[in-house]
Amino acid sequence: MASLTVARSALTMAAIAGVAACRAPVSEPLEEAEDLVQGLQVTPVPSMPTVLDVSWTTTLPVQSRLIYGVDGLLDRATPQLDAPATEHQVRIVGLPPESVVSVAPESDGLRADILAVETGPLPLALTPAAVAGGAQDRFLTTGLSTETSATVAVLDRSGRVSWVHADARGLSVIRARPSLDGTGIWYAATSPTPSAETALVHVAWDGTEDIVLPVADLANDFVELADGTLVAVRHEIRDGVVGNDIVQVDAAGTTTPIWSTWDCFDPVQHPGTDPELGWSSANALDADEATGLYWLGLSNLGTITAVDTTSRSCPLAFGGAAGTVAIDGATFSGQSQFEWAGDNLLVFDNAGDPAGTSRAIDYAFDEASAVASEVAIFDANPPLTSARLGDVHRTDGGATLVTWSDSAVVERYDTAGAKVWRLEWNGPEAFGFMTATPTLDAVAP
Repeated sequence: MASLTVARSALTMAAIAGVAACRAPVSEPLEEAEDLVQGLQVTPVPSMPTVLDVSWTTTLPVQSRLIYGVDGLLDRATPQLDAPATEHQVRIVGLPPESVVSVAPESDGLRADILAVETGPLPLALTPAAVAGGAQDRFLTTGLSTETSATVAVLDRSGRVSWVHADARGLSVIRARPSLDGTGIWYAATSPTPSAETALVHVAWDGTEDIVLPVADLANDFVELADGTLVAVRHEIRDGVVGNDIVQVDAAGTTTPIWSTWDCFDPVQHPGTDPELGWSSANALDADEATGLYWLGLSNLGTITAVDTTSRSCPLAFGGAAGTVAIDGATFSGQSQFEWAGDNLLVFDNAGDPAGTSRAIDYAFDEASAVASEVAIFDANPPLTSARLGDVHRTDGGATLVTWSDSAVVERYDTAGAKVWRLEWNGPEAFGFMTATPTLDAVAP
């Protein structure tokens, strides 16, 4: 698709009066943006026309960023480019298909006139979701699966699909995460049983699989650390027993085991509830880089455990026969994803509700007494059951997002526990784990 020099929209500067400016010194004062910003061009990426490459020049070397938005808004901004320059380029993502996007470069604190361009259709059409409650403040990245297909999708803050990639490996996609360097999406192509074909895959925003790291026997989940290291859960077999380990994966795809379920648990003492799933059935992984601990969900043991990979020990464990923390209130069973915040644990409880439905449970943890006390329970209305997967996430503002994966439903609750937003997928796919992030913006393509 050819580069487009876009036309000015009818929007006024009053529509963006609340957006703060980022100012850098210049060698001489310029009073008008048009004296500084020139040659604005917007190029939809041909293979993913919801992704736009935006470039402009400035008459002086300055720092710049792009203010932009959809539906007549200017509510998003790219990070400011660090080095002063006269040539500026950014890639903007998370835009819905066939929608008008307003853009305005901001250089040296001067905002250029608002310009507009329309995004194109996605390369793969998916059934739109039904959304109640307007927009919320998180982009949602997830795997979408049927018995015969696996797709990675990014939903914008209004629940519209803004990016999509079909995996052709014939495997499952449970976890997908925006890469921390802002260049695309990492996902794990996995299998519920040990497989030599599994891999960690990075897809650039243009839809190209630019990094493929074959990692045999991948299980559901992985994390990316701040330094770019990938850490993943695998199936591990000893004497015919299927447990799990945690491995680090470097840029070449070399794996280094850093912990095993056998380090903390014993299949005789902790046999699990469903041998067909394997012994431990680790299905969810989080990293707490502040403490250096990992947190691992062992679905078949009904346990969520802290993992110290230095001592290969488990200083805390919640739930199930392997738990070391007392639980005051509702208990969980067959759980999947969770979120640990030091003094608080959120758990998606697949099978612990006596009514047979799934729910999320919020616990307050008191370290001195080693007791986790029920604070709140989040039930879907009408009730939903997710026999596998499902997750829960707390935003910085204290809202709670709960995903019932099998039903492909996401609900958001405010700080008082009232449901304020609901997304219901209308296609045949089930959700994987849901990665919720406030932004997807990259600095450069």
